[in-house]
Amino acid sequence: MSVGARWVVAVTAAVAGFAGGGALAVAVGLNLGLALAVAAVPFTITLAVLGPWAERAHAERRDHPVEPSEKAALHWAAVPQGAAFHGRRPELSTLRQWVDGGCEVILIQGMPGAGKTSIAAQLARELSAGFAVAWYSLLNAPPIEDLLADAVRFVSGQRQLDLPADADGRIALLVEQMAATRCLIVLDNFDTVLAGKDRPEEYLPGYAAYGRLLRSVSETAHRSCLVVTSRERPGNLTFPGRRGPARHFELGGLSEEDAEWLLGHSGVSGSDADLAALVSKSGGNPLILKQAAQTVSEIYQGDLAVFLRDWPDLAPDVYRLLTPAFERLSALDQSAMFWLAVNREAVSLPELHDDMLKQPSRQSLFEALEALSRRSMIEAVGSGLFGLQPVIMEFVTERLIDTVCAEVQAAQPAVLATHALLKAQAKTYIRAAQVSLVLTPVAERLLGAMGRTGLKRQIDQMLDTLRNQGVSATGYAAGNLCNLLVRLEYDLRGADFAGLTLLQALLQGVSLVDATFAHAHLVDCLFSEDFGTVMCAAVSSDGLTIATGTLNGEIRIWDADSGRPRKSWTAHADRVWEIAFSPDGTTLASCSEDETIRLWELPDATLLKELRGHTHWIPSIAYSPDGTRLASAAADETARVWDVANGTCLKELRGHTGWVMSVCFAPAGDQIATAGADGTVRLWDAITGECKITMPGHAGPAGSLTFSADGTLLASSGADDTVRI
Repeated sequence: MSVGARWVVAVTAAVAGFAGGGALAVAVGLNLGLALAVAAVPFTITLAVLGPWAERAHAERRDHPVEPSEKAALHWAAVPQGAAFHGRRPELSTLRQWVDGGCEVILIQGMPGAGKTSIAAQLARELSAGFAVAWYSLLNAPPIEDLLADAVRFVSGQRQLDLPADADGRIALLVEQMAATRCLIVLDNFDTVLAGKDRPEEYLPGYAAYGRLLRSVSETAHRSCLVVTSRERPGNLTFPGRRGPARHFELGGLSEEDAEWLLGHSGVSGSDADLAALVSKSGGNPLILKQAAQTVSEIYQGDLAVFLRDWPDLAPDVYRLLTPAFERLSALDQSAMFWLAVNREAVSLPELHDDMLKQPSRQSLFEALEALSRRSMIEAVGSGLFGLQPVIMEFVTERLIDTVCAEVQAAQPAVLATHALLKAQAKTYIRAAQVSLVLTPVAERLLGAMGRTGLKRQIDQMLDTLRNQGVSATGYAAGNLCNLLVRLEYDLRGADFAGLTLLQALLQGVSLVDATFAHAHLVDCLFSEDFGTVMCAAVSSDGLTIATGTLNGEIRIWDADSGRPRKSWTAHADRVWEIAFSPDGTTLASCSEDETIRLWELPDATLLKELRGHTHWIPSIAYSPDGTRLASAAADETARVWDVANGTCLKELRGHTGWVMSVCFAPAGDQIATAGADGTVRLWDAITGECKITMPGHAGPAGSLTFSADGTLLASSGADDTVRI
């Protein structure tokens, strides 16, 4: 958006009744002379940039694919690079035939370390001339609504589309776009959203929509392909055979020829019989072969025969094979791997360096990462990013959990002091993964070993020993112990955190009444929920609920008494300009940059209606006093009056010669006031839509409006630095 004038619209709401009897003031300001942008991608994504798009004929069927007119340019910043891809030609040939033949969903399934990600990446590279390619890693189980929003924008060529609020609506829109544009979408590590254990085919709570995505893509005619890699097979998808729209590819081990090439490339040699035995014992699993090769070289001085004697069964015990390799690493190497496990996604060298409190030189850290990469313990991901393969991620995470539990039980923090168990300032979905996969297992194991009372006593004693020591002495220990207290739901009211150095403490939503933080050093802690730039706020008529709208299209509901969040959801595809409670507080209206108005039923945030008609962004809405009508102002130079019950437009108010920036009802509900960028304020008959009075006066755009309680006065603000009554 671009405007010549710089001006500010401010809305202030004060609500009494917060803890301590204070008041909350919410102020929202926007400088329209600035270009504002927010980018938050809660998952790993690789996009393809196309030249001219293929013709967008939705009538094209899956069996008549049309190639894009120019080759796609791929950006593989988020795809594991590793060494040059070798072998697997029969497997790739089959997969290519399936895609070229119109297969709509392909599940590549295999055991850990089989190379599912590698072959999917190679397939995408080889097909990039005819497809737009998007790559998504599900390793940290991103919410599907966010993934779908990004996928829809990508497949549609970054066009501004009206995104439905619910996952099913976004799935339908994505499939529609997949029919218009030939694309290849890869969902890597799909098993992360499956329940696993005794229910491997079911989905985690809140992730069933991923299954509906697979089913919808496989049951709807289009000319694209969705490739899924997973250790487990989703239960809601059927694979009728090698000619159906959904096909299952079981990725086995490497052929003997490819496996022996890999061993030779890793520096392992031996008799033909020993090499064949190693390939057979490993099942041709590339990860097991690489780790075995490393062990043969470093521990057995290259004697493959002795190694085979000591390791009669390799395939089922990847962790056992990784243990001696990990224990041979230097302290710096192990620390880097622990941090990569905590971060849960690929990070750059500077980011990894900043995580380490006792910082090595960057050159030393780079050399450590190079050595780990040569050992196949870490992998390069894109340009200058480092991460862990899923199997090694699990192993290192388990090792970290075991180490921390032992240190807490012995009251001797070492790794507990040098590594955070979670990062309070991390992206929301990464932080959730850290809590679920690192902090919670530590808490549960300690609770089982020490009991609730014994564990609390131990943590309190450890915190006492950490008081009044600097960050160099205590590191992350106090913050980790604090996070354990929060995760185990101990009562922290009146807690004594005085003199502690707390790094990465997640105290979000925790009652800290009478807690003491005197002389405490707080670094990267989170005390209240963070969210996108707040564009607007509203208070319910009973004063018990607060709603906020953000720059990234999100709405959040808060309890006014406690200040705790109640509900949040993605309400619009773009910024939310204004929100308004209905007089009875049962409905919330929102308007957006995406040219829509939406009505939400509270408290569940169910979408009731979407009001369409404006052809430009909508900065203002207001309910009539009786709640039966809604007025809106838009940058299309009009205001509109809507029937709330059926969503129809009752009146269109025309007269302004510029953007209409604000709208409000008179207290009696018989009049509507509007303010415009043309500098005028207008008064309209709320029933007939007739303009009764035009009030010039502002030397620049007129902004916000409000009536006095008795309706006899109307105040307006403007870009000319005046308020007029």
